[in-house]
Amino acid sequence: MGNKSGSGFYLSKSTVAFFTLLFAALFIAFTVFAVLYLRSRTGFCNFAEEEESDKVKPLNCTVVPTPGRQGIWDHYRLPTSLVPINYQLVLWPRFHPESPESTFTGDVNITFQCKNATDVILLHSEQIEVTVVELVRFEIGTEAPQILEVWRSSLYSYLVINLNETLTENSIYVLRISFSGVIGNSTGGFMKMDYEEDGRNLSVITTQMEPTYARTVFPCFDEPSFKATFDIHLIYLPNYVALSNMPAINGVIWKVTTFNTTLKMSTYIVACVICEFSHIEMIEHGNEVRGQIQFLVAVPEFPASGMENWGLIIFHEDSLLFNYSSDTKEKRRLICSVITHEIGHQWFGNLVTMNWWNQLWLKEGLSSYIENTFPPKLETEMFMVGLIVLMKLLILYLPLNTCNLVSFSDFWCLQHGAFSM
Repeated sequence: MGNKSGSGFYLSKSTVAFFTLLFAALFIAFTVFAVLYLRSRTGFCNFAEEEESDKVKPLNCTVVPTPGRQGIWDHYRLPTSLVPINYQLVLWPRFHPESPESTFTGDVNITFQCKNATDVILLHSEQIEVTVVELVRFEIGTEAPQILEVWRSSLYSYLVINLNETLTENSIYVLRISFSGVIGNSTGGFMKMDYEEDGRNLSVITTQMEPTYARTVFPCFDEPSFKATFDIHLIYLPNYVALSNMPAINGVIWKVTTFNTTLKMSTYIVACVICEFSHIEMIEHGNEVRGQIQFLVAVPEFPASGMENWGLIIFHEDSLLFNYSSDTKEKRRLICSVITHEIGHQWFGNLVTMNWWNQLWLKEGLSSYIENTFPPKLETEMFMVGLIVLMKLLILYLPLNTCNLVSFSDFWCLQHGAFSM
């Protein structure tokens, strides 16, 4: 290295080589992370890609209602010629507490099997704008029929996809749809709830899919008997927490969280929550509830007392949170009853599901029966059987024709169903 001066700093060749390689590795890593970051902002999810020769050209479309046309879309029940297998669902809500209107975009890959040959694909879709539709064959090397047109039949909220030839019986296809919509403050679908905490204006994004609000969030076979598995991906701001029906697989600094594949389930119990809530955990000895996780989330101004989504039960905060210093014993009874009711639905409704909404009273009745029989075994003083009978007895005198068995929120129906048990 030559003569050393008193003020110089010298490195050996091996040290120089080491630092050169280190800086090169850091530069490459930084470049890779930058690319991933940009991709996470501009794209939703990378699905398996087929060879270009096997792909059917996507149809960029503006879907408009087309009244007066007759066909299978004139019936309020979906045909059974197509059966969903899996949904790859990506949702990206854009929201801010100060924003008067929030929107979302999404992509869904619906893998389905053709049971009977048909040249029409019928899905539910309402209040969302469909922008791109693509159909591919699941088997590599085979082509799917071409999409001729996509239009909306508004009578029963159908998205109608006409094909140039029939789908092959017993074959599997993947329908890819891009869409967008508005996050509302209504009683169902994708909802934004605003609240104040410590002087800050905050928002929580939540869902309520029962009975038929899933179609307002993503195109789907929105009937309870059309069960499928779901792979859900949520994209959201980094200071929020995302929950869904299953545990998260991953999550990075720019929150693109992928959740495990769900159990086979109906669209009405698909659920998502994006919030800034904290959480508590507690493990006690007891019987396992079917599923990998069981989140209980209290949401301000939630439109129902509770919703039994598999793995993610969502409550109105008054139906879950109890203050021992100020709340009454009656509220404690209410909270215990609501929690018992929603957990009961993990079996009656989620595991065993009605074919159609006119059988809704049965699952609600069974859960209401559990709600009125199990808590007294745990809290004898708080749940006196005589008190429960007194509170419910007058409901039996209501005429049956006042009960709308199709409405999931009809309190009187739930009680009629419970007493019928």
